[in-house]
Amino acid sequence: MRNLIIYSIMSLFLFSCGGKNFTVNQVESHSFILIKGDSKKEQVIIDNGQPLILGTDTKEYKLDDGVNASKLQINEGAHTIKIIRDGSVIIQRNFFVAPGNSFEVNL
Repeated sequence: MRNLIIYSIMSLFLFSCGGKNFTVNQVESHSFILIKGDSKKEQVIIDNGQPLILGTDTKEYKLDDGVNASKLQINEGAHTIKIIRDGSVIIQRNFFVAPGNSFEVNL
């Protein structure tokens, strides 16, 4: 009987020790600009770079709520976005985006 108690206690220690629980949070390494709304071939200029034509140089998506959107990948950090329609600047914003986050612009 004594041996049975000792073996039971030893087996409890053996099976209950050593378990570790790790949580890994994976953050996407890129950030994005999400331009929402119906595009009319606007030009998008990010950080004074080359102009992109919405719908031509970008892929458009249909969101769950039925709104059209274009998603552009950018690096984390501070940026400037300028959107031009028919030769006039309609949006110009400075923003900061963290890794794995998106900045939304509504047309």
